[in-house]
Amino acid sequence: MAGVFNIGSDALVRFTNKLEKMKKSDLPVVVRQTLNKAAVDMRVKSLPKTYDKAFIKRDKNFLKSRARFKLAKGLTISSMKSEVGLLRDGTPATKGLAKQETGGTLNKKTFIANDQARTGKSHTKKIARKSRLSNIRGLKKVRPNDKRGFMREAKRVGSGGHVLYGNTLFVINSSKKQKIRAKPLYSVKKGRAVNVKPRPFMRPAAAMQTARLSKNFAILATKRISLKK
Repeated sequence: MAGVFNIGSDALVRFTNKLEKMKKSDLPVVVRQTLNKAAVDMRVKSLPKTYDKAFIKRDKNFLKSRARFKLAKGLTISSMKSEVGLLRDGTPATKGLAKQETGGTLNKKTFIANDQARTGKSHTKKIARKSRLSNIRGLKKVRPNDKRGFMREAKRVGSGGHVLYGNTLFVINSSKKQKIRAKPLYSVKKGRAVNVKPRPFMRPAAAMQTARLSKNFAILATKRISLKK
């Protein structure tokens, strides 16, 4: 989490002076508590707000399962830091989310799901389980405009099977005689680049907590000073 605060600033110096006159550990403990509160509050409060504002929330548990915080430790103020970030799990979803922070280009986005592949055919929902790429195997590509080839392959795979027709992946709903009913699930193009617009959510969440560092330090310092009286 990017953000620092100055315990020697005019607003905080009187708290710093009082803590320094107490036990050697009192000032470092309050600094550590302040940093850790910022990390926890960013993960629990600020980050969900900025994430929900920036993205369509298809998976309610996505952020919860991937965002983590790391607390400050020890009593050496100069080396103290708390951190908030995403797990480096290597999944396309996490990589894509990290890229959203600054924008840029994502390469090799071969399959892009359309609304037909999503639960309730809704753009705001996740890809339906039966339409996930992990459940699609043994695809045979049919050349674009080869309608006979498409019908032949649709009959071969049957209802529930999949056919890659040109640049579109279809699921076959039914294949009776000369009538084929199929639904397009994915746009398919190998090695294409996808431009991602900036949708920052980590930085705004960090800024919210950075703005509260001085206030939180004053509150925590006051509490510790009062306990020592």
